[in-house]
Amino acid sequence: MRNPIAIRLVNVSKMYKIFSSRADNFIDALGGARVFRWRRPRFKEFWALRGVNLEVRAGSRVGILGRNGAGKTTLLKLITGNIEPTEGEVKVGGRVQALLEAGSGFHPEFTGIENVRAALTYQGLRSGELKHAIDDIVEFCEMEDFISQPFKTYSAGMQARLIFATATSINPEILIIDEILGAGDAYFLNKSAERMQGLVQSGATILIVSHDMGQIIRLCEDAVWLDRGTVVKRGSALEVVKSYEAHIRRLENERLKAKNRKMVSRRYAKLLQESYCHALIVRCVISPLASCDVSELVLRRDGEVDARVQVGGAQDGDSSHAAFVSLGDGDWSPPRSHDERTWRSLIGTSPHGGSGDIVFNLYYFFHDEDYAIDITYRICGGGALSLQVFMDGVEHGRFDLAETNEEWQAETVLLKTSAKCVSESVAAPETSNINVSRWPGEGSLMICKAILSSSDGAERAVFEVGRPLTLSVSIVAKAQGTYEVIPAATLYRIDGVLVTNLPGPSVTLSFVKDETKILSLKLGSLNLGNGNYVFSIAIFRKLSEVEPSEVYDLLDRSYEFRVVGNQPFHNGIFLHEGQWSLVAPTRSSMEGGH
Repeated sequence: MRNPIAIRLVNVSKMYKIFSSRADNFIDALGGARVFRWRRPRFKEFWALRGVNLEVRAGSRVGILGRNGAGKTTLLKLITGNIEPTEGEVKVGGRVQALLEAGSGFHPEFTGIENVRAALTYQGLRSGELKHAIDDIVEFCEMEDFISQPFKTYSAGMQARLIFATATSINPEILIIDEILGAGDAYFLNKSAERMQGLVQSGATILIVSHDMGQIIRLCEDAVWLDRGTVVKRGSALEVVKSYEAHIRRLENERLKAKNRKMVSRRYAKLLQESYCHALIVRCVISPLASCDVSELVLRRDGEVDARVQVGGAQDGDSSHAAFVSLGDGDWSPPRSHDERTWRSLIGTSPHGGSGDIVFNLYYFFHDEDYAIDITYRICGGGALSLQVFMDGVEHGRFDLAETNEEWQAETVLLKTSAKCVSESVAAPETSNINVSRWPGEGSLMICKAILSSSDGAERAVFEVGRPLTLSVSIVAKAQGTYEVIPAATLYRIDGVLVTNLPGPSVTLSFVKDETKILSLKLGSLNLGNGNYVFSIAIFRKLSEVEPSEVYDLLDRSYEFRVVGNQPFHNGIFLHEGQWSLVAPTRSSMEGGH
């Protein structure tokens, strides 16, 4: 028979009010509009979680993972009862012991043993049980020399050990751990895993929040991936971690691809190379006296999802995300939901109708790729909906959508890509601090572009170990002629350690003025440890270790990429092939042993 349900969340949502002033906060605390009829408190709704359904069976170990701000801590506080849900129902069957932060509940001035005794007494342990529990905690922590010292003198790892041991010494029915294991070393993690296995065998349920995917796989059977306040995936720990890591790699790949493009462009100042530089705004415009519901917008680049906004969903108006609904102005209604679908409405109450913006922040606008917008919407009561698209404040097009007759409909709008739609406001003048990383060269040939790609030809910046990588270098001639060209690349680890030099053979190339040719370097199999690396690229007229080299153009450490997928203990710069084997003793070695 399956174990009973220990934790059940049914359509749970949590909304926080973000007040525009302290006065509004004060008015709301005193009863708001019910008491102060002359003044309604002004606030924005922030939905940290929306429509979460979750069941955790007794005796299971479940990992909770997601990026910062995904709603993990809010979820744990709902389970512990620290906060109440705005919507839905939370049922918890059993006594909960929560470790939500390092040092929680332990007084810094008290000694370790004083903190332990106070915590156990608060849990209701009597004198006999108290002594046995304290002995167990001291033995687990291996801190005999420090247990009588003030808690504030402990390292983070020592604090984590003591808090974890204290919380698990009383055999809680439900144990919640939020990041505290991250402060411990591998030895502490091994002991903790054994201790948690014992708790599970006794029937305890364990929830673990961690950014360490290795911990989630090792300590948990199942996992839940949260993103923007909703459950993205639930399943075995390994499968969920694999999906989450693939998502993170995609985000890292896009960031590094954009950075590589910006590094060799004279348009971007150094401070903009790691940040969002462009804003693509989609304005939904409804005709007068009409109304429209908008449920989802997706931005695609070359057919792949670049960003998505679930309109009306949790955190849809949070501007810290790359894509969000702009709630500062416009005519968006409060969020609404029905049958697991969320949306916001636009009503054309003014003579000009109504409008609302959705913002997509971009690291880089790839004008050589195709962009499209998918929108899910329905029109209620007649009227028409159109989309206005702006890039950095410059209108990029207006598109009229089909009427839906109150039925949900998905439609795709194709955007014509053009370098002209990128605003010049981000361009850096020639005299500014531009980090183009270009060394002085002879200049008749110039590197105008370089792309890192995988075996399928797709541009990438994150590569699996053992997979091929191709570096394609485009060079342009400033004058017509025939040139001797020696291409070369130097690979560094991101901290500056030289990995290898990769010079090519000399080739003779004939150009007309402004003609472009491409040279490629193929690495058949990446044998590098996990981490970030960067290429320097050069084209030489003469390359020598004795005489001075003559360079046409050189870009120093301008193309960054990341290697992932190595097994534990494969963390060196280079992974040399090797094979261990058992060698049978020879007759001479046996005789020498007598």
